[in-house]
Amino acid sequence: MNPSAIDIRRYSYSSLDHFLLDTNIWLAVHGPEPARDWSTDIYSAALRDMNKRGCGIWVDVVVLSEFINAYVRKEYDRICDKLPDERLRGFKAIRNTPQFKQVAEEVAAAARTILKVATPCATGFEQADIDAVLSDFGACRLDFNDRVLVELCKARSFTLVTHDVDFRDSGVTVLTANRRLLD
Repeated sequence: MNPSAIDIRRYSYSSLDHFLLDTNIWLAVHGPEPARDWSTDIYSAALRDMNKRGCGIWVDVVVLSEFINAYVRKEYDRICDKLPDERLRGFKAIRNTPQFKQVAEEVAAAARTILKVATPCATGFEQADIDAVLSDFGACRLDFNDRVLVELCKARSFTLVTHDVDFRDSGVTVLTANRRLLD
């Protein structure tokens, strides 16, 4: 059993709790259709409980940027083959199509929804141990953004809510429904 991972389905929330929700959680709750699966219900219920109990829910620019980029990528994959002109099928070229305007509006609305429930916070990059972040990245332990989130959680005493197994031995408390993190 991983002592730093807690099953989100059994957690009792308190107004003293402070959570940083990882990109994969925001995608499960507010991402594009049809990405819904069993985890959507679990993480949506957890987010409702956090709000109901007055927990601190935080988001930083790294997570919001990853959310926006992943959402756009998923939508790009969905609409790319339907475009009549092959010249518009490149990821950057699609931004000039009417189809992308609708996607961009949907993504912006989803990001605004996140910002209604989560308080923006500074990443703390200037205080982070950047040498350790780069060393972990260089040793393939955690990707750069994930390691920056670990530093943020440590500095602000946040509990990380994630479904990403990469955070297994990250040194921060993780709230999750991912069995591979809990075992």
